[in-house]
Amino acid sequence: MEEFDIEEAYNRLKNEYEQLKQAYSAYEMGFKKAYEDPELRPHLKKIGEKIGVVIDDPPHEKVYKKEIEELKRQLEEKEAKEKEEKAKQKQEEFIQLLAKYGITTDAEYQDFQKFIQENGVVPSTQKGWEKMLQDYRRAKIAQPTYQRPAFKNRIGEDFIKNPEEALFKAHLEALGVKQ
Repeated sequence: MEEFDIEEAYNRLKNEYEQLKQAYSAYEMGFKKAYEDPELRPHLKKIGEKIGVVIDDPPHEKVYKKEIEELKRQLEEKEAKEKEEKAKQKQEEFIQLLAKYGITTDAEYQDFQKFIQENGVVPSTQKGWEKMLQDYRRAKIAQPTYQRPAFKNRIGEDFIKNPEEALFKAHLEALGVKQ
């Protein structure tokens, strides 16, 4: 009868051992899968820190991470250079556009800035700037010279003789053309 009890105890211990062995192999397999998955590894590292085990990335992944970081840095540098080149190109185009409409000196540029501030609209596109410059030129041509009291005195006798020629002459004076 004692043999039966020993055999039963042996079988029970053997079953417990098999269950523990299966649980351990499942745990080990889960640990390996978690270690192999780069997304799960940070969580595994946190668990390892809690129990005092240091878990490090595989060497090949360290190399990949360094390469990826280097490529990202190069990409950022390249994008920064492209942005800088685009900004320079836009600045050159803007300077050419200003020159096209005769704004070359600082005084003219300050007048143009004042015109923009008075207008209250700041263009954001190339066509918008071109339209603003056209409006500025038109405003310069039609400055309120005609509303000054000296306008009648300046034209006076010429207007009585030939109104069309007098207005044309006043228009040229408003443009700053001297005859």
